[in-house]
Amino acid sequence: MIKSVVILAGGVGQRLWPASTQKRPKQFIDPGNGMSLLQASVTRAASLEEKPLIVVVTHTDHVRGAVEQIAALGEETASRVIILPEPAGRNTAPAVAYATAYLEREGIADGNILVLAADHIISPQDQFVADVRNAAEIASEKYLVVFGIRPARPETGYGYIEAGDAHGPGYVVRSFREKPDLMVAEKYVKSGRYYWNSGMFVFHSTVYHEELAEYAPEIRTGFANFSAPFTFAERRGVRVAEIADELEEVYRRMPKISVDYAVMESSRRVAMVEARFEWSDVGSWDELSKVVANTDSSGASVAGEGPVFQAGSRNNYVHSELPVAVCGLDNVMVVVENGMVLVCRKGSSQLVREIVTQIERSGHDELL
Repeated sequence: MIKSVVILAGGVGQRLWPASTQKRPKQFIDPGNGMSLLQASVTRAASLEEKPLIVVVTHTDHVRGAVEQIAALGEETASRVIILPEPAGRNTAPAVAYATAYLEREGIADGNILVLAADHIISPQDQFVADVRNAAEIASEKYLVVFGIRPARPETGYGYIEAGDAHGPGYVVRSFREKPDLMVAEKYVKSGRYYWNSGMFVFHSTVYHEELAEYAPEIRTGFANFSAPFTFAERRGVRVAEIADELEEVYRRMPKISVDYAVMESSRRVAMVEARFEWSDVGSWDELSKVVANTDSSGASVAGEGPVFQAGSRNNYVHSELPVAVCGLDNVMVVVENGMVLVCRKGSSQLVREIVTQIERSGHDELL
């Protein structure tokens, strides 16, 4: 049974620049289906049959945007959501510890917790629900359960999970592997034993805290000793926690570390369920263009509000808030958002990170 869902809504807005920025990162983007990635994640969690409490953990700078988008989902959904603002970004392990500490403090941690990212695309919902049910079954045996994605290609941008012996509807995890080079990735895919690491989990908070105490005690101790009361203000029907001075001090001492590094790679209590739903972490414009774009009358794949016109062009992707015309170009992506323009050949969108780095070095922080 899933008692609560923790949605991690961090991110600094790099790989999908210029639509994603530090002020409005990826989870706030509408990929082209009328709903932002954050809204889709909250809706996904709200659709679970157990009607769990939904806890959104996000940086304090992004609370206003999160409130606006969650409130737009309607009172019934918004009333089931609380937002826990973080005073500083410390990666996923402290964020999950923060959320589970709150759940334990409120006496609502008795049950499995589903941890989701706010910026993934998942479908269909019924298969997602079925896979969550399988993960919860194994988590009830005191396992930390991760969702593994069967690789569609030898991808070098993801970490991998090596599946061991079968266990119930899943597998015991034999090992976690870092992002490989292409030759190693090809071996992983060919073996059939390796899965992409989705970064989504199901576990009981007690198990997570026990493993934190063993492998990342500074995180567990920080939140175990956190004594300030949780107080909330209601904003447009969404409850938002106030940041206590003590929380700022706890976060000041927290390491920047992911759940994988802090716990999963060391724990001997990790299992995996193969995700049978369709999944994308929307890690680049190339990836986004493949999973959500619609083809308009110009023949271009289009997301956004602006109409697109083409002449002598084909196989292009346009994400724009303004009208765009493409002439004599094939296999390009054009993004116009936040008063900025990106033009990129398909297959090269990983270079966007280099552009962001150049902007940072140039001192033009207003572009980020």
